[in-house]
Amino acid sequence: LDVYRCNRLTGAVLPPALLSQSHLRKKINQNPCYNKLSFFIRANAWQNIYDKQKNTMIDHLQKFGFDELDRAILEELQFNGRISVADLARKIFLSQPAVHNRIKRLERAGVIEQYVALLNHEIVGYDLMCFVQISIQPHTSEQIGKVEALITGMPEVLECYRLTGDYHLLIKVVVHNSKALDRFLAQKMTVLEGIERIQSSVVMKVLKAETALALK
Repeated sequence: LDVYRCNRLTGAVLPPALLSQSHLRKKINQNPCYNKLSFFIRANAWQNIYDKQKNTMIDHLQKFGFDELDRAILEELQFNGRISVADLARKIFLSQPAVHNRIKRLERAGVIEQYVALLNHEIVGYDLMCFVQISIQPHTSEQIGKVEALITGMPEVLECYRLTGDYHLLIKVVVHNSKALDRFLAQKMTVLEGIERIQSSVVMKVLKAETALALK
């Protein structure tokens, strides 16, 4: 239908993918409006994908009893966790008691896990960030559980993920400098029982570090 509407507006014929006759495809190639039509179709396709993702997100929230106002609250809190209830209420055009009750409901449901302050690791002295991949042997639930418990208890480890593939764990580490990283790997990682192989990659530049989830 969108292609038909564009055809009526531009005077172009339908694109080759929608036609079977060769003489019509030839007519398209001679029509200067075809590029505009092609751009319109591509843009409309991306919009349809975006709308489908948005609707999926909304449906998921609604399944748990939340609505568009809850989504608006989450959007604001993700970017400014210190915003007052009064300011938030003005932004989404809702009363303060209603906003307060919705926030508490989101917290009780576990949608909002916690409120934190995000620090600049370099300003506070942690100049080096590193990702470390870890292979564990024997590859048993018991052994992996032991290694995970030890690693997640290390203060240098900010994040820890269990993976599929050749490596079993991926950890994100911040330390003061390269010497501190060397000590961490040599004195804390390689001495752990069950560690078969370690591969470390130092971060040269952070291109994106986002904490907010796309809710719209």
